[in-house]
Amino acid sequence: MTTVSDAREALEFQDHFNRGEICLHPAGRLWGLTCDPRNERSFNRLYDIKKRPRHKKVLFLCQSASLAFKYWPNLGTNWQTLIYRLWPCPISFVAQCAKPYYDPKLTVIAGWRDLGIRMQDSREHPWFAQFWRDHSVHLIPTTSINHSGESPITRCQEIIDFAEAHQVFIPASFRRLSEFTDPVDGLAQPSAIVRIRGEDSYQIIRLGPYQRSAIIAMLDPLRIILTPMQEGRHDE
Repeated sequence: MTTVSDAREALEFQDHFNRGEICLHPAGRLWGLTCDPRNERSFNRLYDIKKRPRHKKVLFLCQSASLAFKYWPNLGTNWQTLIYRLWPCPISFVAQCAKPYYDPKLTVIAGWRDLGIRMQDSREHPWFAQFWRDHSVHLIPTTSINHSGESPITRCQEIIDFAEAHQVFIPASFRRLSEFTDPVDGLAQPSAIVRIRGEDSYQIIRLGPYQRSAIIAMLDPLRIILTPMQEGRHDE
């Protein structure tokens, strides 16, 4: 249930988001950076803050699996069934983009051959779930709080220092948090990334909070053939 405080925070976040500011947002056990992807200047600034090369694509969050499939029109029914069952969870899937891309307002992905998307559980942050319900954007970029090639920043004061140094909007709920520490279960990590290479194969790009065997077990119901490649390196 959304409280008055949650509704107020959702509106405040939306106001800064709509103004083209870079914003902190909850991303599971971690927090990340996001912006309005319809604003090309804002999207470029996100890359500048991260010192991220333009060829390294960021991941996106979506509101639902059915919306994600609109950006992946060639995704087979087996993969759709699997993703419906798994999401929300900390696994980002990368698949071939729509041509032309689905959302005419999302020009920042024009020319992209593939798109990485995940759906996260927003129940721990009702204000962020409210933002999703009230906003017309289907996808928002998500990237860890760090400079490209560095480890994600997870301690609250270091996140605040990074945000203030780069004029990033900090939601009130984040300022109320105590210092983050990695939990015993290891879930305070960026998401796993799985690249869908066809109806019968995939490649694990990043393990995230999982063991390799756990990801294979989650995908095993489809009896998909694991592409014989080692994990790649992906800076979120």
